[in-house]
Amino acid sequence: MKTVSDPRLHLSVLALMAVCIFLMQTQAQLHLLFICSILYVASHGRLLRAVQFCIAYGTGTVLLMILPGSLGVLLIMLFISLRIMPMLAIGSLLSSSPPSVIMLAGSKQRMPNMMLIMICILMRFVSVIRQEMRDIGQGIR
Repeated sequence: MKTVSDPRLHLSVLALMAVCIFLMQTQAQLHLLFICSILYVASHGRLLRAVQFCIAYGTGTVLLMILPGSLGVLLIMLFISLRIMPMLAIGSLLSSSPPSVIMLAGSKQRMPNMMLIMICILMRFVSVIRQEMRDIGQGIR
């Protein structure tokens, strides 16, 4: 069951998650933060999306452990991807909200307009990229 909730909660949790990501120092803290974000996503009726994030996070963590250290840039990209995955999970809940609702919710929280505009543009391009990837996948078949 998918529910559309007030994006103010998602924006607040997303901001809290961003602060926590910058403050964490150990891998265990990252795992705990990821578990919290997945539970949050699942509690809002997005169980399939939570499972997809778990699979991606687990695969990335295993790859980070087994890949040799000589793949420097790849390991750094993988590490950064894993580090921002809790924010991506929370942000995925915002993608179901219309931009006007996000703008209204952010303005009620007194968020800067530039930040709100960036979030709305990001949400708009996420859906466009998703559709383009679907079209490319169907074109390859």
